[in-house]
Amino acid sequence: MDTLGSGEKTATKSAVDISSREDIHKLRGKAVGLGGVLFISFAAMSPLTGQLGNVPIAVGIGNGIGAPAGFLIGIVMLTLFGVGYVKMMRSLPSSGGFYSFISHGLGRPLGMGAGWLSVFAYAFVEGSLYGAFGYFGNITIQQFFHFGIPWPYLAFGALILNIILGHFDVRLSSSVLGVALILEIVVLTVMVVAVFAHGGGPTGISAAPINPVNAFKGLAPGVGIFFAVWSWVGFETIPNYAEESKNPRKIGAQALFICIIGGGLFFMLCAWAVVTGWGVHNAVHEAATNGGNFYYGVTSKFAAVWVTDVMEWLIMTSSFACALSFHNTSSRYLYVIGREKIFHPALGRTHKKYQSPHVANALVGLIVGLLMVLFLVIWYASKSAQSFATFQNAPYYELFGWFAIVATFSVLVNQTLSSVATITHFRRPEYRDQRNLWTTEIIPVLSIIAMGVVLWLLWSNLDKIGGSIIWVDIIPWVCLAWLLIGVGLALVLRKRNPEKYEVLGRMVNSGID
Repeated sequence: MDTLGSGEKTATKSAVDISSREDIHKLRGKAVGLGGVLFISFAAMSPLTGQLGNVPIAVGIGNGIGAPAGFLIGIVMLTLFGVGYVKMMRSLPSSGGFYSFISHGLGRPLGMGAGWLSVFAYAFVEGSLYGAFGYFGNITIQQFFHFGIPWPYLAFGALILNIILGHFDVRLSSSVLGVALILEIVVLTVMVVAVFAHGGGPTGISAAPINPVNAFKGLAPGVGIFFAVWSWVGFETIPNYAEESKNPRKIGAQALFICIIGGGLFFMLCAWAVVTGWGVHNAVHEAATNGGNFYYGVTSKFAAVWVTDVMEWLIMTSSFACALSFHNTSSRYLYVIGREKIFHPALGRTHKKYQSPHVANALVGLIVGLLMVLFLVIWYASKSAQSFATFQNAPYYELFGWFAIVATFSVLVNQTLSSVATITHFRRPEYRDQRNLWTTEIIPVLSIIAMGVVLWLLWSNLDKIGGSIIWVDIIPWVCLAWLLIGVGLALVLRKRNPEKYEVLGRMVNSGID
């Protein structure tokens, strides 16, 4: 088979190289370096939102004081996944992410299903973050200004602002994300240092919370490990910025493992500090009964009240920045599908001045807005949803919590498929020179097993998260059905328009360095 290059820059006839094509609208090349990619991906992981939103649930109803150790389990699992993912990033440079990788490794129908599922997942996670923004924003504004703004107004206001930011150059979004990320890391670090400098809470500094054995204990260890893994959702979007990065083959791998290992250790340290602050005998009760104050109480006691005040404002900027990151990623998935003319070709256009996927950006905003409207309609129509949470608490316990399950389950499914695709891709004759027993065979198999276990743990513990409410129970089935719809769309396309089908998920940009 003919090739266009050699080694990891190989592009075969099965791929469509767009690097020198003038008829394809391209994103702004070399717009962001390692720092910019880290800001985008770390902001998607959103340390402050993950800690204040996920850890109280993990401690309260999951693996108890072993919740910090759940992050160690996540580091191992995601590092295994990352090894094969990096190989695919270097072999197939494209902003398509899962869509492109799975299309090349497992065929166009599953590739289309993965892209379809990714847009679905990131739309839900963006919606969940507007729920967090509205919930925490309403509380903070009420506390400081003594008047309330209903959370839907805050949520939809944040969505509109992100649509505006997504319209402009990716460097603007990167700058906004960078500022928000640095501030939230600083405030969490202040809390961590204060707790350990004071020798911890009532039970001192114990190693029990970071003992990996304790990650599998508690009321529902699967819930705890799931919410640990949920804290990483966003790191896998790094390949989606390959065409806008400087030297993406190098910095993509660097950014990926910094996010997985560095981010995971930071998450573990913060969770360990807050459990230590309450004490190993009190932490579970406090998390279960007063999760909204779980971090604020520790920060006020060991650092200062003003640090807590800052944290209350930063949880708003954190959730907003995280939503912006996922909004940009969803736009790039639709842009890639659009430039292949699988959907309307207008989605594949970029702005003449900013070279942003402005049409896809607007459509993502519309989709997320409709999802939020749908949530409100379901809440008002559903007695079970109303009994599970009041209208004021619904954006946190239901919009944030339930939408997060949709997103995380979908991402884990795509990560599993991507690991399978890694194995099959490098077994093809034209990629055999890139094949490696460990990085493209053994480690991806271990990754598949690990993610399969986490998916099973999530599915078997849904009743602990959603209280056996029908809306929660059907989430895995809805996600799998959505994947199959994407597969079905590809099969229909194969029959009706074979030429379009041939380029499905196959566009790569071999010209990027």
